[in-house]
Amino acid sequence: MKKLAPILFLAISALMGCKPAAVDSPDSKKKKFNGEIVFKIVTEIEDEERFDNELEAYGKAVDSIHSKDTSWPAVGPLMKKLIDPRDDYTRSNSYYKPNFFTYKYTDTLVTYNFEREFTKYKVIINTLTQDYTKYNKKTNKIVKTKKYKFHTSDLPYKEMIYKDSTKVIHGFDCYKVLVVEDDPTSDTAGIKTYKEMYVTNDIHSLYHPIQLRKEFLERYYPLEIKYYSDFLRDKITYYSAVSIKSTD
Repeated sequence: MKKLAPILFLAISALMGCKPAAVDSPDSKKKKFNGEIVFKIVTEIEDEERFDNELEAYGKAVDSIHSKDTSWPAVGPLMKKLIDPRDDYTRSNSYYKPNFFTYKYTDTLVTYNFEREFTKYKVIINTLTQDYTKYNKKTNKIVKTKKYKFHTSDLPYKEMIYKDSTKVIHGFDCYKVLVVEDDPTSDTAGIKTYKEMYVTNDIHSLYHPIQLRKEFLERYYPLEIKYYSDFLRDKITYYSAVSIKSTD
């Protein structure tokens, strides 16, 4: 086993980022969703004992890699603390407190608010020009501008659609989709990420609070997602729509 340290990025960045996946294409032929969706994000550990054992094995493996270099201190314990959600007491940690994010959609704009390190921000995305603007809510000053890009990837994936597994979420008929992808942050062969989703064909937007391939969002919109990885598999993040209001 080699290059285990880069796996750290999976735990730190893949789940917490509420970074938009994409913005709406100007030439979209489907009627865009207009309204408001509130998403809830919760992180759980499914089997604490199994999680602890895997975490301990990971820490020992990291230390074994660096043991030949006497200039390196034992980094295993530090790495374990960084990727264990139980050791993160920040307000944005969805293990201790659910995170809620409200997204508002119009024909030309997507807006949402979020908080990082005690600072509240507002983001406005123009879905025609793909302009992304982030404001400090307290000062109303622009802190970041950029062009948004659709999320695409050359990494292989498998998409399995289960039309016989259905549920109704806030009045929208949904069916199950499982997406299995290679983890782009890992240098260890065989590490996969999993998204178990319930999706609807009745909401059309190429914007979603988690990173999804554009080709998926062109066909369906997930209202529930269970996200996990082969690395620390018992650490699971749930994304769910807790309310949907359409203004159409």
